[in-house]
Amino acid sequence: MKKPPTVSELGGLRAILGYLGNLLIGVALVVAPFIINGGQSPFYPAKQFHPTVEIHDEAGILQRDYVKSALEKLTFRQPIHVVVVNLPNSKVESLQDEVRNYARTHPTDVPWISWEDSGRWADNVMIVAQAPHTDYDDVLAGQGMKFFYGPKLDIDSDGQSEVWYSIQKYLTQSDRDEDALVVTAVGTASSYIGWHLGFTRMFRVAALFLIFVAAANLWFRYYLTRGKKARSGIEEARQAYERLVGRRADMSAFTSLIPVDEPYGVQVLARYLVLQKHYRRLERSWSVLGTPVGLQWYGLRVGNKSAYVKAYSMQLDAVQQAVINCARLLSLTEFWRDAWQNECDAVFADMQAVKRFAAPVGRAYDSKFTSAMQQVASLRSLVDGLEGRLFQGQIRPVEGLDVLGRVVSELRQIAERFVDGVFAGMSRGERRRCRRRYKKYMNSWGSSPRSKISMMLGGAQFGRDGQEVSNTEGLESAGRWGGVPRMSSTVRMLTRSPAVDEVAVTGEGVGALSVSAPVMDVYNAYRYALLYRDPWWKREPSKKRKWAIRWS
Repeated sequence: MKKPPTVSELGGLRAILGYLGNLLIGVALVVAPFIINGGQSPFYPAKQFHPTVEIHDEAGILQRDYVKSALEKLTFRQPIHVVVVNLPNSKVESLQDEVRNYARTHPTDVPWISWEDSGRWADNVMIVAQAPHTDYDDVLAGQGMKFFYGPKLDIDSDGQSEVWYSIQKYLTQSDRDEDALVVTAVGTASSYIGWHLGFTRMFRVAALFLIFVAAANLWFRYYLTRGKKARSGIEEARQAYERLVGRRADMSAFTSLIPVDEPYGVQVLARYLVLQKHYRRLERSWSVLGTPVGLQWYGLRVGNKSAYVKAYSMQLDAVQQAVINCARLLSLTEFWRDAWQNECDAVFADMQAVKRFAAPVGRAYDSKFTSAMQQVASLRSLVDGLEGRLFQGQIRPVEGLDVLGRVVSELRQIAERFVDGVFAGMSRGERRRCRRRYKKYMNSWGSSPRSKISMMLGGAQFGRDGQEVSNTEGLESAGRWGGVPRMSSTVRMLTRSPAVDEVAVTGEGVGALSVSAPVMDVYNAYRYALLYRDPWWKREPSKKRKWAIRWS
């Protein structure tokens, strides 16, 4: 049997109490509608109003003080004035008329009859009326005792019937308990007045209940996800921090090798200087973070520190490597081929991304891609020949980087032409929706390169009839190590390069100060546009249509 974790393994008593306290916040949000409603079901109003009581015992059959005290202890769902009136009449033709006449001729605490309409009772008045000295036949006819309700007392016919049923045992007694009869009748009425749901009340209460449940769900998801995100990728970030600390002493030697008159060198140094100010703060943050265990990961402070150290450890590690690659490449010193290969690998990844577009469409469109693949092959041979020209001194490293930028630009144009061709072959409505989703994905880079939409679309691909086809390579996980974004250490600025939004001048074109968007982004946006499904309320009736590619 597995041994349960100790308090220290869970992170200590403080972490346990903090974890339980945050979970109780979610539980409190779930039960909040019940708390607001006085501990009762939120779908019914709470019984929170004590009645005002007025007794007119002209027949002398009640213990006034006892009955009044018992009635005042009752609670109702809405404000109410309870009137108990016992008439001394021996013959009653209409108990309602007798009570009206009594109300007009005797002083009362509040008006029993409406000011606007003398034919109806006041709004919030309940009257328990009796004529106990009437003949037995009149009692059977219902004239010996009646209940009258004001128009604003929300009680239906079933509730009124239940009030009558509750006192039947007293009515059949020869020596009945009049005090218990009145208290029982009013007590039963308190359970039904304001009890049934109207549409407005039901909608209001249901909306309130759903809001609190949704808030609780969001809180649980936020809190639990916060701990998982804080712990995810922390080891990779710690390794990156150890690397950058080990290289920090040598960085001045590498920065001195970078020519200050070369635009690529200036750009890399600028990005390094932007992030260099985080060295000291990063050191303090790692010291404060320490090595959390167990439930300590769910703490707010640990979560914030973890997010900071992961982001800037990876960025500083990547920008340090970019400085080293830039120094070796621009000065053509030892290991410059490794730096050049790092630049070429990013371009080769774009070429592979272009080839992925050919997989979904099937053999019927192979001819459309022949020229495109030939163009990619020629670009590949061009890139392969650059290393030899650099070694022989035929071109400068800066010129080689510019060539790589132009190659990536051409690859992106090929990919965008393919996307336009696929969308052009769709129906008008489908094309509009796909273009909107495509732009949504691509624009997520436009505002901030770090705010990329994280799409994990799996391995599904689309065939020529719009159906998924299997046995094809799926999307990569958007360049991530664990939960840490993969930062680029290339000399050329890519959208995932560190500090790119602080240095870049333009997001288009070729040059040291422009940002190159990987072709994989175009492919991911294309897949997102095809595979993403709108919410059900935005969907139109599906129509199976075959679409074709219009290649321009």
